[in-house]
Amino acid sequence: LQNVKAIDTSACTDCTWGHFSGDGRNCTDIDECSAGNHTCDKNAKCNNIIGSYHCMCNPGFSKDGRECTDIDECVTGDHTCDKNARCNNIIGSYHCMCNPGFSGDGRNCTDIDECVTGDHTCDKNARCGNIIGSHHCMCNPGFSGDGRNCTDIDECVTGDHTCDKNARCNNIIGSHHCMCNPGFSGDGRNCTDIDECVTGDHTCDKNARCGNTIGSHHCMCNPGFSGDGKNVPTLMNV
Repeated sequence: LQNVKAIDTSACTDCTWGHFSGDGRNCTDIDECSAGNHTCDKNAKCNNIIGSYHCMCNPGFSKDGRECTDIDECVTGDHTCDKNARCNNIIGSYHCMCNPGFSGDGRNCTDIDECVTGDHTCDKNARCGNIIGSHHCMCNPGFSGDGRNCTDIDECVTGDHTCDKNARCNNIIGSHHCMCNPGFSGDGRNCTDIDECVTGDHTCDKNARCGNTIGSHHCMCNPGFSGDGKNVPTLMNV
């Protein structure tokens, strides 16, 4: 009889543990990412590879994938916020918000002209001037204050008026009015004496002489008459 050689059927070993499943003759890759048998951080992506898997932190996180830490883009400067916006860190990302005085989505911010929109704090008696990101207020002539609160200036009291010395100053809201005194004519800023004796605007009797004075006139009875020059004179006995 010929010698019979036995076949060793124990040459195949078990599939590599944790990576393959099967009887050793047929081994199939285990997808740990689908099965959930991985050690990736909750903020990481699990990528299956033959016989194993790979962990990669999600955008906005850093480290080896098995441990992922939030990146504060506002601190590192790795953000896209406009220079006129605030950067607020959130887990895994960040949020941009335009500063007061600007409008937009935070990545693009445009200055708001509060003087045009009416969203300003200026007094009704003040001028509004737009500046980048804000505005300033200035009281109108005739008013004093910080521009947000303006009070009428009484130029007649302060002496900051343009009235002639022979005129009356009357305060009005935001300004003043000048009126020449009786006996003077003009616009109140320039007043000229009226010569009532020339214009005929006097109170002298027809038998009296009219003498002009600054701002007025005086009357004197003619020779042969007595009185104050204004009332009907009395004829003197000769």
